Amino acid sequence: MNSQSELSLVKKLTAIATFLPAFKEGKGLSSLNQFVDTAYANNWVSGNINWGQWMQTDEAKKLRDEPTALAKASEYDLTCLLTTLIRQDRFWEGSLEGAVDSGLLTAILQRAASLLDEMTSKGNDELNDASVKNDNGISSQ
Repeated sequence: MNSQSELSLVKKLTAIATFLPAFKEGKGLSSLNQFVDTAYANNWVSGNINWGQWMQTDEAKKLRDEPTALAKASEYDLTCLLTTLIRQDRFWEGSLEGAVDSGLLTAILQRAASLLDEMTSKGNDELNDASVKNDNGISSQ
């Protein structure tokens, strides 16, 4: 991955990871609309994923039901999960709130934060020197 795409991924991860404290403290429901807007704005919701089909796969079920699998999820896995949760909520209102209540959304955000930590602590000077802010104005440094 080149530095430009790494910087882009850092920005993308930062955008959603900044919501982690609110969800951990049980205040996520009040931030849910802003979170969804941020997920769309940062390409965490993809039109290229057939979420209805994907959510039936063994991989989707494993990521949803097994914390150890989610703890190893890739950026693509998180995109699939977030696309599914957010798009599903448009058809079955309240399903995203269910993901908050079950802790699934918090676990997804924890994985995003872990990926962000891995990227920014690996010693890449360009990443460490970059001042990356999300659309909410929150700095990752």
